[in-house]
Amino acid sequence: MHIGKPATSIFFSINGVDLPIHSTVRDLRVFVNDSLTPQSHISKVTVTANQPVNLLMHAFVSRDQSTLVRAYCTYVKHIL
Repeated sequence: MHIGKPATSIFFSINGVDLPIHSTVRDLRVFVNDSLTPQSHISKVTVTANQPVNLLMHAFVSRDQSTLVRAYCTYVKHIL
């Protein structure tokens, strides 16, 4: 990942193998893109968190608020 002006002439390699250039990387559970905007992080976390939420809403017949909050804290909150 290059931050700032595109450096197309700079390539990094290990043991003669060129390393791929990525526009988004994950470091310490935070997604960082080459323009340093939070958009890629927010979209990936939102998609990841919506999957278990949808699963919980389809799996639970009860709509009791305390039950749903407890399930949310158990299965979704740690993703955020």
